[in-house]
Amino acid sequence: MQKIILASASEGRKELFEQYFGNKFQIQATGVDEEDLIYLPPSEMVIQLAQRKSNSLHSLFYDDFICAFDTTVVCEQQNLGKPTDLQEAREMLRFLNKKTQIVWSGYSLEYQEFKIQGAEYSELVLSISDEEIEQYIIKHPVTKFAGAYAIQKQDARITILSGNIDTIIGAPMKKVQEFISYYSSL
Repeated sequence: MQKIILASASEGRKELFEQYFGNKFQIQATGVDEEDLIYLPPSEMVIQLAQRKSNSLHSLFYDDFICAFDTTVVCEQQNLGKPTDLQEAREMLRFLNKKTQIVWSGYSLEYQEFKIQGAEYSELVLSISDEEIEQYIIKHPVTKFAGAYAIQKQDARITILSGNIDTIIGAPMKKVQEFISYYSSL
């Protein structure tokens, strides 16, 4: 029987996979270089990074479903990945505060010789005070999140304008479910 491989160490993606698949998946994080594609348009960058992650596991898990993702935040034409430290996280959160931003999540799904890739986006507004920023960067691993924030559950600081929460968390689960459902039946 095929396994479902989540090619990510993201806590948010892990929670999504638990929600959709229970404990019927395994995590296999990858260590691919993410910095050299920053020049690409965000939608293309997240697809290519997700592809690198799934490709790195393809030969090890050829008969399993490999699900790889990458996420970035775009605001005022600036592409914001993960901050390098708490000061950069603080600056990102202040920059993003009360502005419309787009969260792009790229995916690469593989099973044997079958593969699909793509990207989905959601628009949102983050509303956070300076005091909340200070508390947030102390309580959360902000250097692990694109844009220095994460949304795992309903968050009063985030207003979703379009798209869906799964995309913001970092894994368009409808695509994952469709892929696994279709190729499981072959």
